[in-house]
Amino acid sequence: MRARRGPASDPDRGFRGRRSPVLSRRVRCARRRTEDLLGEIGAVLREARGGGREAVVILEDAGGIAGSASGFLKELARLLVDHPGVVTLRDPSGYAAAFVDLWDLRPERGAERGEP
Repeated sequence: MRARRGPASDPDRGFRGRRSPVLSRRVRCARRRTEDLLGEIGAVLREARGGGREAVVILEDAGGIAGSASGFLKELARLLVDHPGVVTLRDPSGYAAAFVDLWDLRPERGAERGEP
């Protein structure tokens, strides 16, 4: 059987073979180190930027990261802030969202000292 080529076999091509304005990639996190994950995500962001496209990064099993998951998420935030384009981060496990929610629970700077 031959591999099929064309719009149906290319995830970056949409209807009628037109290039999608979105570059979507799944990143498997289970048992992987922060450096490896950031390298893969960085490559996706560079590819999206080079093509003038929005990046969608889907984190699979974010809770299974080898090492510190909070360390990974902090470094990921730095990577995303430095990216000049639009990035959508999806985490079906909800792990990243739970981590970010913790930031909302922290008191405002100065609030612990009674400053407005």
